Amino acid sequence: MSRRLLVLLALTCGVAVGNIYFPQTTSPLVAASLHVGADSAALVVTAVQFGYAAGIFLLVPLGDRLPHRPLIVTLLGLTGLGLLAASAAPAVLALLAAIALARHLASSPATGHPRTTVAAQHT
Repeated sequence: MSRRLLVLLALTCGVAVGNIYFPQTTSPLVAASLHVGADSAALVVTAVQFGYAAGIFLLVPLGDRLPHRPLIVTLLGLTGLGLLAASAAPAVLALLAAIALARHLASSPATGHPRTTVAAQHT
C-alpha cells in the first residue's frame, strides 16, 4: 500500500468517525441558525449517537457477508449524501433525520475491520 493511499484512508476514517463528535461542539450554532432552543439542538447529538449505534449493529455484520471495497465505497458515498442533506436542512427535524442516517451509514470503516471478519473466516 502506498503512503499516499494510507494517508487518504486514514483521513477518510478520521473524518467519518469524527462526525460523531463534531455536533457536540456545534450544538449552540445549530440552535441559533435554526432558531430553536438548546434542548432541541441537543437532540442532534443524541441522533448522531443513536445513528452510529444502529450502524454498528446493522451494517458492520455486512462486512462478513459482502465484499469490503464496494460496501465501504457505497456506504461512504451515501454518508456524504446524508451529510449534504444535513447541511441543507431547513428545520431541526430534517436535520435530525439526515444526521441520524449519515451516522448510521458512517459506521462503514468498521465493516472492513479485521476483527469483524476473523470470526467469519474461522466458522
